[in-house]
Amino acid sequence: NGMGGVEAETALNTCGAIELWRINFHPDNKFPVRPSNPLIEGALDQLAGIVRNNNLDFGLAFDGDADRAIVVAEQGKMVPPDALGGLIAVHFLEINHGATILHDLRVSRAFPEQIEAAEGRPVRSRVGHSFIKRAMREHNAVFAMELSGHYYYADLHYTDNALRTLVEVINILSMQNQTLSELVKPFQRYATSGEINLEVANRDLVLASLEEKFQDGQADHLDGLSMDYQDWWFNVRRSHTEPVLRLNIGAVGQDLLDQKRTELISQIRRLDNAK
Repeated sequence: NGMGGVEAETALNTCGAIELWRINFHPDNKFPVRPSNPLIEGALDQLAGIVRNNNLDFGLAFDGDADRAIVVAEQGKMVPPDALGGLIAVHFLEINHGATILHDLRVSRAFPEQIEAAEGRPVRSRVGHSFIKRAMREHNAVFAMELSGHYYYADLHYTDNALRTLVEVINILSMQNQTLSELVKPFQRYATSGEINLEVANRDLVLASLEEKFQDGQADHLDGLSMDYQDWWFNVRRSHTEPVLRLNIGAVGQDLLDQKRTELISQIRRLDNAK
């Protein structure tokens, strides 16, 4: 019910090779069917059901102003944004050999590994469109992505554009004999938590205490605190708009991820209560 339906209708209604299923294409600022944010729990249920029940190749949900895109694969399961971004990035590297690909520091470890395997140059950035756009220009990156579902294109003046993302997914699938879930599988070989928001009163104290507790890891402060270990990693950073810490964790397996998630959340709660 945002602007994405208007844009997609205009761009794709004359493309006879595509069977386009239109869901809630009419703008309605009350968003009666689902929240504007496609990452909120339940927001993809209708889309996933239609894709799964009608044997469609994929489905894409825009946010309200159509600068974010969240995709479900043919089985109706959400494709993690860093997996989709990695697939698009590798597609770009087939045309722009050795190019720079920018990503925010929350992505799975698989993202930079796959970019390097495709002979690209991955560069980490702070979270946020102003930082991403500036870094793209500084590093002459052809493409960038954020875990929130923003995908940026150098040939669109470094802007994040969900309609362009829809077009690129169509391009990639039309040239492959694999399903979308098969194509993104190499980018999903690690377990990841997604972003966990924790309300914390004394964020500075908690961040400093976490760095001390996990001092045996490899730390950096590009955006908040990132700690890297051989078989797991995490980033925790302050929100600019809410009194919360945003936590992202990754690990080589689900059991280790579950263990570290419990440990970190418990540690953050204990440190905040002890302030």
